[in-house]
Amino acid sequence: MCIMLRAIIVTMLWFVGAEPPTVKAQQVGTRLDPDLQAAIKKSYPGAIVATKYQNDPCPAPENHPGWVKADFNGDGLADHAVLLSIENKSGIGMGKRYDSVLVVFERGKSGSYHSVLVDMINENFIRLKNMNMEVTETLIRKQLPGQIKGLGSDGQSTINLAHPGIMMEQCEKWNRLWYWDVKEKRYKDLYDEDYENGKE
Repeated sequence: MCIMLRAIIVTMLWFVGAEPPTVKAQQVGTRLDPDLQAAIKKSYPGAIVATKYQNDPCPAPENHPGWVKADFNGDGLADHAVLLSIENKSGIGMGKRYDSVLVVFERGKSGSYHSVLVDMINENFIRLKNMNMEVTETLIRKQLPGQIKGLGSDGQSTINLAHPGIMMEQCEKWNRLWYWDVKEKRYKDLYDEDYENGKE
């Protein structure tokens, strides 16, 4: 009886628009799922996931700046979008160079992960002495499905998201919306560069 009642309540929440727990954005300070940590270590050994955001004058987000969990490709399984900092050993100059890399770890029916390299910003920052690698100026957040306006280099692009997207942004400079293209079966993006729009 209790099991049946619980199932009815969950179903009612689903129909009134409440998201299941597996697709909610992760809270600041939340630890990555253990199986995700293992997948990152296997595919990108040495990579760092920032847990704190600092970029004045923009306020810190309520959600984790480097990790979003949602069903991005619409297969009914929860995927992970992760913003990784990976050392660029070919960089020249003082301090270590790091690339910011956006990777989606897609979960398969077997429970294992398939990593998809979505975006990379070469030498996004330089690590100097005593620099805290857990702090980032670039963040990712979940974009809910539906019609999204005001994107693209001209700020005029509109898109209808069938599934949650990934918004990657840097305070008052640029943002890039990555989404799963159902027809092409790949991640595509819409890019808004404030420098091009004359806002900087």
